[in-house]
This record gives sequence, C-alpha cells and structure tokens, in this order.
Amino acid sequence: MTVKQDQPCPCYTLDYLVKNYIKKVPTYLKVDVDGIEPQILQGASETLASPDLKEIMVELTQVEETQAEFDSTLMLLESKGFKLFSKQKAGSDTRILNYLFKR
Repeated sequence: MTVKQDQPCPCYTLDYLVKNYIKKVPTYLKVDVDGIEPQILQGASETLASPDLKEIMVELTQVEETQAEFDSTLMLLESKGFKLFSKQKAGSDTRILNYLFKR
C-alpha cells in the first residue's frame, strides 16, 4: 500500500530572507544544496553584490553531466566580484569539492 501525502513547503530566495528576516547581509555564506546551486545563487543576486559579503563557500560536484551548471555557478560568482581562492575535497567522493571564493 502506498500512501501519498502532500506537505506544503514555503520557499524563499536568499535575497528575500536577508531583506525581510536577517536584515543584514552576512559576511560569509555556505551553499550546499546538492545540485541546485545555480538556482539558489540566482535568487541571491543582491546579497552576492553586497560588499559586506566577503566569502562564499559552495559545494559543487564536477562531473560531465553537470558541467553546464558548474560553469554557470563559477561565472555567476565571478560576475559578482568573487575570485576562486581555494578548493578542497568535501568527502570520499573526489568529484565533490568545496570551493571557497573571496572578494
């Protein structure tokens, strides 16, 4: 027997959360959302543009199937003034890396 239940889940952009709840742009941001990094970061355009945000760490998987998403994430962060500072393995899977960007 399969039971299907729908559960509403509110979704907000990072810009909305910062503007309406946090009230101040953070100095550091960690993004680990298992494959939807470009979509999350697109919803943080104002936050990423703020000079108050000094560093952002993004966990990315670099495999052929996701190369376009990987490239778009790097380009978006670079367009907001971030430079890749370091990268390190995020676990036992060598394709998953934590990328640290700084202004």
